[in-house]
Amino acid sequence: MENKQQHLHFYSVLGLVVIGFSWGFGFVALDWCERIPAFMIMAIRFFMAAALLAVIFWKHLKYIDKELLKSGVIIGLFMFLCYACAGFGIRFTTTSRTAFFSCLGAICVPMLKIKMTRKAIFCVVVCLIGVYSISMGGSMDLGFNFGDMLCLLASIFGASQVIAVERLGKHHDIFALSTVELFTITVLSVLMSLITGEKYPGNITPLEIGSLLFIGVICSALCFVLQMASQKHVPANRVGLILTLEPVVGAVASVLLLGDVLGLFGIVGGVLIVASIIISETSTGSESQGEAEEQILLK
Repeated sequence: MENKQQHLHFYSVLGLVVIGFSWGFGFVALDWCERIPAFMIMAIRFFMAAALLAVIFWKHLKYIDKELLKSGVIIGLFMFLCYACAGFGIRFTTTSRTAFFSCLGAICVPMLKIKMTRKAIFCVVVCLIGVYSISMGGSMDLGFNFGDMLCLLASIFGASQVIAVERLGKHHDIFALSTVELFTITVLSVLMSLITGEKYPGNITPLEIGSLLFIGVICSALCFVLQMASQKHVPANRVGLILTLEPVVGAVASVLLLGDVLGLFGIVGGVLIVASIIISETSTGSESQGEAEEQILLK
């Protein structure tokens, strides 16, 4: 039984790594779609993902009941607020600062947990330094503006979504729950697109179509199902740290595909983030037992 749990944990961590890589390359895909308004992109990608899951896993929709619907809407609301705040925040601050404050969400997860071990605190600090280095390039500009505040809110909503998945999603069918979550984000995105009066950009290029397909099918449909499945076997505090692979992969992808320059601080930041994840995944027996007990209490 213990061996089975170890295998489930390993594959769950692997699933979270796939999410981090996918969302990292998603930065590039979104950059290629910059002509399309933010809420319109959200509406397109999440409708595409929700419809795809509904068609492929239609047999699982029978599990949608009042409790699952409520859980899916709550999780979807947190995720929508995360994307919305980040989308608005980038208009009032720089891209690097958006990346830094938005990625704090993953680091906020352990902080929002009831109890943290010394190792968890150490990993959070190392990861925080890494995210700052890779996003801000070692800049000492610590000023705080309105855009930074919105992106910080995005990080808090993102952390809340991770915790909500852990607490509300364990006893529900992952395909039905993911479908409800994605449809919730779609509806809210369409409403906000209409309220803000976003304009359709006209002819969409093949590159934009391909990018939308990538962020809709891979970054949304696949990754949201993987998150639901993985969080059944990995505590939320570790999920948060593993998902900080996103800015690392995003930075590398930008260098490879957009011609950006990573620099020394970016390289150091990436190494620190990966190191914090590796350390967090090499738990001592007592820490693992403590986390297992916490999971029992959550149930």
